[in-house]
Amino acid sequence: MCGCLTACHAILGIGFNVPAFDTDVFIRVEGQATAHGRLREELIRAAESDPRFVPNKSIILFTLVRETLPSDGVAARVYVMRDTGTADDLEEERYVYQNRDKRSAGEKGTFAGRSVTSAELRARIKAGEGYEHVVHANLTVTLNYVPESDLLGKTIPMLRMERFSHWNQEDAVAEEQARRSRDATLPRTLPEKVVPQPRSMPEHNVTPLLKRSTAKELQAARNIVKKALADSSRLNKARVAQPLRNKYGLRPGTIVGGGSVAGEQNIASIDQDVPPLLDITDEIAAAAALVAEADSVGGWKNVTKRAATASAGTYWMQSLARKGTVPWGDEPNYVSCQDCPDIRDVSSVNQNAGHLQKCARLWSGGRWYHALPFGTQVIGDANNRPTLVAAPSFVGLGVLSTDEYTGDGGQGVDGGDPEYYVNTANFYRQIRNIVIDIRKVTSGTLVTCLHYQVAQATSLQNVELIAAAGSSQIGLFAENGSGGGISDVTFTGGGIGLKGGEQQFTAQRLKFNGCTVGIQVIWDWGWVWKSITMNNVKTGFQLVGDGGVGNSVSVAVADTTGATILASSPVIDQWVVGPVYEGSTTARTFSTGGKIGNYRRHSTLLDPQGNYFERPKPQYEDQATSTFLHTKDLGCKGDGSTDDTQAFQAALYASLGKILFVDAGSYILTSTVTIPSGTKIVGEAWSQLVASGSYFSDASNPKVMIKVGNAGDVGNVEMQDLLFTTRGATAGLIVIEWNIQADAQGSAGLWDCHVRIGGATGTKLTPAECPPVTSGINSGCSAASLMMHLTPSASGYFENMWLWGADHMLDDPDLVSGKNSMVQTSIYVARGFLIESTKPTWLYGTASEHAVFYQYNFHKAANIYAGMLQTESPYFQPTPPPPAPFAAVVGLLPGDPDYTCAAGNEFSGCDQSWSVVMTGSANIFVAGAGIYTWFSTYAQTCIDTQLCQKALMLLQNNFANVRFQNLVTIGAKYMAVMDGKGIPAIDNLNVDTHPNWSQISILDVGSNGTTKFDEAIWIDPAIWEMDQPKFTCSPPCNVKLPPWTGATSTVNYPLITVSQGTWTSTITQAPLTVTEWVFEPIMLNQGAANKNKRADVTIWPVPATTPFWPAIVYTGNDRKATTTSATGAFPKPPASIGPNAPAPPSGSWPKRPVQAFFGFPENPLVDECFFTDFSDPACLTQPWFGNMTRPGAPGGDDYDENSAELRTICPRVSSTKTTTTTIKSIPTPPAPLPSPFEQGDARTNSLNCYHSGEDTEGIRMHNAADRFCDMIAHSDLGPGFFLSKDFEFPYNGGVGFVAITVSLECNVLQIEHSTVYSLGYSLNSKLLLREESLEFEGLCEHEKRRVAAALMPDTMADVTRKRFNIILAYLSPER
Repeated sequence: MCGCLTACHAILGIGFNVPAFDTDVFIRVEGQATAHGRLREELIRAAESDPRFVPNKSIILFTLVRETLPSDGVAARVYVMRDTGTADDLEEERYVYQNRDKRSAGEKGTFAGRSVTSAELRARIKAGEGYEHVVHANLTVTLNYVPESDLLGKTIPMLRMERFSHWNQEDAVAEEQARRSRDATLPRTLPEKVVPQPRSMPEHNVTPLLKRSTAKELQAARNIVKKALADSSRLNKARVAQPLRNKYGLRPGTIVGGGSVAGEQNIASIDQDVPPLLDITDEIAAAAALVAEADSVGGWKNVTKRAATASAGTYWMQSLARKGTVPWGDEPNYVSCQDCPDIRDVSSVNQNAGHLQKCARLWSGGRWYHALPFGTQVIGDANNRPTLVAAPSFVGLGVLSTDEYTGDGGQGVDGGDPEYYVNTANFYRQIRNIVIDIRKVTSGTLVTCLHYQVAQATSLQNVELIAAAGSSQIGLFAENGSGGGISDVTFTGGGIGLKGGEQQFTAQRLKFNGCTVGIQVIWDWGWVWKSITMNNVKTGFQLVGDGGVGNSVSVAVADTTGATILASSPVIDQWVVGPVYEGSTTARTFSTGGKIGNYRRHSTLLDPQGNYFERPKPQYEDQATSTFLHTKDLGCKGDGSTDDTQAFQAALYASLGKILFVDAGSYILTSTVTIPSGTKIVGEAWSQLVASGSYFSDASNPKVMIKVGNAGDVGNVEMQDLLFTTRGATAGLIVIEWNIQADAQGSAGLWDCHVRIGGATGTKLTPAECPPVTSGINSGCSAASLMMHLTPSASGYFENMWLWGADHMLDDPDLVSGKNSMVQTSIYVARGFLIESTKPTWLYGTASEHAVFYQYNFHKAANIYAGMLQTESPYFQPTPPPPAPFAAVVGLLPGDPDYTCAAGNEFSGCDQSWSVVMTGSANIFVAGAGIYTWFSTYAQTCIDTQLCQKALMLLQNNFANVRFQNLVTIGAKYMAVMDGKGIPAIDNLNVDTHPNWSQISILDVGSNGTTKFDEAIWIDPAIWEMDQPKFTCSPPCNVKLPPWTGATSTVNYPLITVSQGTWTSTITQAPLTVTEWVFEPIMLNQGAANKNKRADVTIWPVPATTPFWPAIVYTGNDRKATTTSATGAFPKPPASIGPNAPAPPSGSWPKRPVQAFFGFPENPLVDECFFTDFSDPACLTQPWFGNMTRPGAPGGDDYDENSAELRTICPRVSSTKTTTTTIKSIPTPPAPLPSPFEQGDARTNSLNCYHSGEDTEGIRMHNAADRFCDMIAHSDLGPGFFLSKDFEFPYNGGVGFVAITVSLECNVLQIEHSTVYSLGYSLNSKLLLREESLEFEGLCEHEKRRVAAALMPDTMADVTRKRFNIILAYLSPER
């Protein structure tokens, strides 16, 4: 049922001879069109559920009633009621026929029915029985969902969603688009202080069990609990003392090809006689619940009833309408979200705990006294976190447990206890915004707040775990798994805060208060610990034995005997134990503790305190529910079958300035969707965006599903809780292309977003379609070209992101036993994660698995923090071997491996995929990496012999500051190949029991056998404007000081003799005026005595010698332009500019020296090559035209940054095209002279080849033209106007870049008796003016090809005053 609360309107009623529907509606006429559009959408949506509804014929009748509401800035509210199925529902189905006399069995024509008041509608919405749309009176708010047609004054019948257009649209739309893109952050929409309102709860939800139980039954329950407590305590202690580790048989299932496993799987287990946990039967659970309620009603230790403390809270999620569905869940009535206050007891919780996509909302202030096993998302009120309290009679190990053991007996599919999801395949779990308190549990009983056994795509955030001080209780017990991320968790009290064992994990921003032991690592391959704080903790880190690190500890690191290895210190810069490689495969040492090398943390990756930057997942705690717009209110279906491409794109634009809530569902996208800057997206239990259709089918012409920004965009985007997936074969799919560059640290990012290719219901890429073949190739199972691409101009922040090509069937169809076989599947994804970014980027807790070519590819990348990285090679390889089945498209994307598969070459990558490829990269810090290869054509006998594949990492031609820390590999002969030489895994074998794994503590990636830590920092020229020039850097610092421009000197340019054949000439150049004084680089080191001091160093810069003479351009005997330069040494500069240095011929030297301070943050800095520097060849473009001027040159002493460009000339081009004109009296201008090819750019290895046969995409032409036209929108296009700009785009899939030059020049031409305005435009297009136009064949003015158009004005004065609206008509829509 729908209702709309607004001011007043007329009553309407119309009938036809087809069924119609009526309802009660309340209208206020302000923002009328939008309100009616919303109302119409909801009425149609409701009617479509009835089979008798006929689109465009049936009508919906409604009543309009006068209603007076306060002035609150809201023009209209559209209320939508849910059908709750109660007897007093507002919704009544009534049919009205045109023939009022028609009567038959079961049919009534009537308007009768109980009237509904507006107060009742509002009350029911507030009670969560519906939802509302708010239409604001304020235009700036309303524009978020008003279509373009409304802005432009067009007339349309009802609301529709359209995306905004480009620069040449009307001003209102363009200005609104600009306003939206500027809205980087959302203003607070909640009041500063909000008091939670009491939440009513039926009495039967408070103590239902106790009310229905007799005293005898209660006593029987206590006896059951007493025995269970004794058994549980004994078993818990035994299990914690001897925890369960991961099993590594065929992982995770045992079924291949419908039958036996390929190869023998006789692998010894490291878990022998692991104690089982107590099997909590229904009888024990019911007894524990009854006893807990009895004790709570009795007032144990001041804990009050749940109903008394529950409150509505202020967090937007609890009052958000729920419209989500799970169309691919094989369960049409599945509830995607459930309110936990309505859960009565443990048994009702368990009925819902096993479902994968479940979101349980916990209201603020509520308290529970039961264990809550789950396999879902649990989300509490972020502003007032709910508390889960374990009762004194609590039975079990963890209050929340992520693995549900079935108690079936025997062994599960991984050799351990039977469970629905084995720990290494326990994906997609999330807990946030809750408190778990176990202090009330009976003294001496060992319990944990969380029994946390999880794998990838899991997260724990904003949680507090409270245990009794000085007790044996544990906050979090993670005995096994393959995670995952933990962030923003506080551990208070207890014997151990976090007791953990996992393959790999990323743990960030953890606080430990009053724990006996903060962290005990019982086993692991690689954990990344980041931003760990410990207060009043006896032992910080217990690495199996004794010792620790943290605040208020006397010993930083000790061995198992208690001997001190590293003494406590306020600051420990770096301390390394284990194998170390410094720059080459042969430079191996074993560090027993200490600092290795002089690795520099790149300043752009650090926060103001000098730590690597982090940003917690935004939860929008200060936003009201009205800030969120539902995709299903904006025209999207999310039903797993409807094409939602246009609707989803429109929803993105409509939600700018707000937050787009993607209701649970599967949204089919059949072409590219662009996420604009300013977008904020929140998913619901991993809402699915699904690539489907022929658009994505061609692997030789890959297409993007989700494009985040366009190339060159700078702005902000926030996305969370989304799943990017596919349906059917989509071999040409690029799942995500990330183009946007963050406008501030962490402003463009993903949190808890994942790519999943196949392996799930609805994907049509399951074992049924893609069985796990051990020979040949599955046809129709090539599912993606690339999972994610971080482009050269992009940057971003990515936390907890898993890119997964399915290796097994994820969904368990039954959840009725622990015999879930999780059948294997062979699905082909060409590439994993391609990273080309050179801007600051952070990868926290990311993984990429099962792609054919590579999992990670850092190609000419720089300035990246990554940890933990985790990979797996495809289980089916080498059947087929890479690059099959994508051999035909090798080299299509930048950085593709070279598959020259010569016999005997162990480093070719022709047996299995590369885990990590890194080429031409710099300034990359990998804080931890676990890279594994488990199979050889589904057989695992190769693991312990390290022969599943030859090599895992390919490192070649890299530059300064590339470091891997704690590199762990499994199954491969070589851990890495560095510049053609391998690092054998056997040399670094850490554990010789299954699965044998190798480890390197520090791998400094070198070049030519040496490490390079000489990355330079470029100081901002703004220091010369300071009274005291100064900067801050973290030593060791290789400093590039900016040139000094306050002095000039004159240098005579030598004579140059040139010749061509018998022709000889001597070139004389005017003297050069040196206007920039470039300095030598400076290396700064901090002495040991000043290690912890912010000491300063005084620097008088030393002028650098110019290495060669600036180039000149001359016209030779063949009438072609040629570039040359003088030979011989350039005159030496002054030896010093410090005290007692000779004064320059003109101007002066700096009055004060530069002061350098050691510390963080490093500032003020500019980008590499921002100014001229002679020491870095990459920063000198050849030919170099100098950083000086010649007398009489345009602009005087100003350096012309386009001087080199103005000397370039067009390549020789032949053309047979003819052009007709609209003014016959004007002659066709002469064709330009042929010219040679211009010089290449040495730094970028690029070559301008416009009109030489090279082409580029039409969309790039559009983008360049749009940006150029925006620049000249307010320019006076009078005589003499000229503007030229270059717009760069990735070239040929990333091999280089293409610069599209757009220029416009206005000249006055005398043609017979008329004055003609000539406009030259550099794009291969034609310009149309609103007046009658003249089209010219391509001119070549200033050495650039153009197409010109001319306008005949009435007078010259009219022309100089006229501003033209320029509209581009492209010659080709595609290329």
